[in-house]
Amino acid sequence: MSIKRPSVDLTGTSYDPLETELTQFLGLKVFLVRGWSGAGPLNQAETNLAFARTPEAHKEAKEEYVKAKEDMLASLRKNIAARDPSMGAEITDGELFALQQQGHITLRNGNVEPEHAVIVFDPVSTPSTPLFSIGISSKDQSEETKVFNFVAKAPVATDDLSAGAAIEWAFRDKFENWWAGRSDHEAKPNVRDLVENFDIGMEDIRRYEALKNVSYALKNQQENKKLQRNDPGAPLFLHFADLVSYDNKNIHSKYYNLPYSAALQEASTEEDWGHRFGLKDKDFFEKLKLSGAVMNLVWNNLKPNNTFARMSSSYKVNDKEIESIMNDVKDGLEKKFEKEHQKYWANAAFDDWRFMFPFFREFYEADKSTGPKREYLDTIMAGLQKWFPTLTNAPVPDLAKDKEPPRSLQKKTPAKRAHKPKNQP
Repeated sequence: MSIKRPSVDLTGTSYDPLETELTQFLGLKVFLVRGWSGAGPLNQAETNLAFARTPEAHKEAKEEYVKAKEDMLASLRKNIAARDPSMGAEITDGELFALQQQGHITLRNGNVEPEHAVIVFDPVSTPSTPLFSIGISSKDQSEETKVFNFVAKAPVATDDLSAGAAIEWAFRDKFENWWAGRSDHEAKPNVRDLVENFDIGMEDIRRYEALKNVSYALKNQQENKKLQRNDPGAPLFLHFADLVSYDNKNIHSKYYNLPYSAALQEASTEEDWGHRFGLKDKDFFEKLKLSGAVMNLVWNNLKPNNTFARMSSSYKVNDKEIESIMNDVKDGLEKKFEKEHQKYWANAAFDDWRFMFPFFREFYEADKSTGPKREYLDTIMAGLQKWFPTLTNAPVPDLAKDKEPPRSLQKKTPAKRAHKPKNQP
């Protein structure tokens, strides 16, 4: 007998179908912030404040920061209130700031009350994330420091639920061109021009990412306390109660930064809840494993915890063994390259998928390994044969600079129809 969950009243709101499904599925409001990009001025003001050298510059930068923060909070509140007026009125400035900084927040009516709402950014409308900033001064420091911000762009646009956006999510949008240098070959090749039979739907990607982020938000509702860790005016009890976390975990933590045990548990939980919540594609997680394996090959210096967590030998390996297998594959590919292409640099050539994929095929066909290592190699090859068969099964291209392979698949031309004489059926 299934447990009947209470229905959440969404009268007067404008939740989209996914938000509505998540809300009724979990029994609390699930709001996905979308179409908002109002943090840029605040990020720039924060950077300017950090690099201000004189008291006058610091005072001016501080005023700029306070104004930018007020504008950001008002903009984010307006975005939320447009689709849920009561939530927009209820949420505090502190909660809005935590949402912008950490990417998630939960709302409660009191300390002993359960959450009645969770807010995360829509996975297909995530704002740009600040990565780092640099300040450049003249040698004699006669001029004010010039500041440059570096940000990670949003993964896909709100209104672009296309196959191209899904391809970029599963793989990436472009890759390095080994044969670059000639004026007509400067641009990086597009993955979408070389991928085949791609069948991961953007609707399922959005559903999967939203469910994963909502789960994280509910599990880590106290994470916003980290905002105050460097604030000299932060209440002493935060440190006394050890609520201030100094780890690097956040809502966007990558699989290769997690202990394998955590990656394994996360993968198992995702599959369980993903299927219960109604992913349209029953093979979604198998495709996730295969696309991840392809990218493990491309990023061969990052532990492939995501792939091993979904392999049948998942419970037979640990962090040390996974790293050893990763290094064995990397070293084997490099030794093969050095033997066959002594005058070229392996890492640069491997960055070009037109070379790397058929080169890996040759390595794979000659490999005699067994156990988890062979299953890992099988998984990579299955991904390559599923989505890049033409590229993978082509001859390994010549690395000479004047022999660049095609930048897109050759389109098949339809067979010409025989010409029929007039008056002939």
